[in-house]
Amino acid sequence: MTRYRFGNGEYKYFPYSPPEIFQSLRESFYPELEKTANRWLGYFFHYLALSSLKSNN
Repeated sequence: MTRYRFGNGEYKYFPYSPPEIFQSLRESFYPELEKTANRWLGYFFHYLALSSLKSNN
């Protein structure tokens, strides 16, 4: 970490299996987050396509 000037410290990780409440929340939120991420990705690629068309003219 010091090499990248983030300071001295240790990596801290959570235990592999989260408590059941966190696991169930993650599983219930994931489908909606996936839809949102895919929609944003579509907007991003649409924006890139339009930008490249404008720059070619």
